[in-house]
Amino acid sequence: VDPHKGAKAISGVAEAKRLGLVGLAFHPAVQRFDPSDRRLGSIWEVAEELDLVVLVHTGSSAFGAGEPGGTGVDLSFGDPMLMDRVAADYPGLRIVLAHSSRLWLDRTIAIARHKANVWVDLAGWSPKRLPADLLDAVRGPLTDVVLFGSGHPFGDVDGWLSAWDGLGMTDEVTERVLAGNASRLLRLDGQSS
Repeated sequence: VDPHKGAKAISGVAEAKRLGLVGLAFHPAVQRFDPSDRRLGSIWEVAEELDLVVLVHTGSSAFGAGEPGGTGVDLSFGDPMLMDRVAADYPGLRIVLAHSSRLWLDRTIAIARHKANVWVDLAGWSPKRLPADLLDAVRGPLTDVVLFGSGHPFGDVDGWLSAWDGLGMTDEVTERVLAGNASRLLRLDGQSS
């Protein structure tokens, strides 16, 4: 779904549902759009009405890194605070902040604590490099909304799981992060999230 396409974007959201997909993914920094722009509200509204999960890449991006002008990638659109407004305006929309918003981790933690419809994935981080603030949140207030993310094809799942085992997380937290939270988010357990 290209947010710049107006009515075609809305049709794309509906088509995703018709195809049996459970969600949509957006990369505002790469797609160069402000997710809080009120003109895009129809995308979020239709996704909410159709009960689709929205995964939004937040934080920094490897795309364009080290290239002149970052090949046009605008990192400011990866600020998770832009999704805070979306989460507030569409409380039934299930939102995943992908990659825990490198650059703005404190904002991601605050948003996920404040908005019950916001989830956080750990894709792109090696567990041994997770910041202490995020680890504390995973063990505490964000236990029920943090998700494992493989970052496939860029990540090594076996290496990630091995590093996770080295963190000393309880079995309960591990089960939630690796499976239980995703099951609730995707409503695979028959419960609403």
